[in-house]
Amino acid sequence: MGQTNFDKTVAEKYKQQAQLSVRDEYIFEFLDLGDEHQEKELEAAIMKNMKVFLMEIGGDFTRSPLALKLK
Repeated sequence: MGQTNFDKTVAEKYKQQAQLSVRDEYIFEFLDLGDEHQEKELEAAIMKNMKVFLMEIGGDFTRSPLALKLK
């Protein structure tokens, strides 16, 4: 969402390795938050859209008795 300085501070030759070793990138466009938002707004939007959020991050994440049926 453009809220980090990653592109400005990490050397080009290390970017791919850094992205793979730290975390997966997720697209949260379905939350309609805009470019600038606070963490509490992100949390509220995720809670409001939990099923879509879980589908976005992948089915393997929902391995619990309380998991929503995604299919």
